[in-house]
Amino acid sequence: MAEAPYVLVVDDDEAYNYLTDRILKRSGLSVELKIAMDGLEARECIRDHGAPAFAFLDLRMPVLDGFSLLEQLAEEEHLPDFPVVVVTSSTLDEDRARALEFPVVVDYVEKPLTNDGVRDLRDKFLSLNHCFGAETNP
Repeated sequence: MAEAPYVLVVDDDEAYNYLTDRILKRSGLSVELKIAMDGLEARECIRDHGAPAFAFLDLRMPVLDGFSLLEQLAEEEHLPDFPVVVVTSSTLDEDRARALEFPVVVDYVEKPLTNDGVRDLRDKFLSLNHCFGAETNP
């Protein structure tokens, strides 16, 4: 039996994860949100629950960073591709270029993720809309 769809947030900042949870729910997120504090927790989550509908990924984390996670996921032949939105505080052009080299990375967004940013992503990537219902008021 297939797992229910979910959205994965991979970031080591607990306050940011709380705000992201609130923003996504206000934007009408209608599937489960799972949070991993680093790339290793993300791998465990994907192993236990299957590929997410999409993921928000930070690049700079302890244990296993975002780039290392992307490299490991690219080597997993049995894992279906899923869209990844990199959401990071890195403003380095090299980081942006390197992240966008991965075929699963569909966008690169500088922190913080905002309500308008989520709306823009939904408009830009209609395939994400199946994870959202109606928007709610703040």
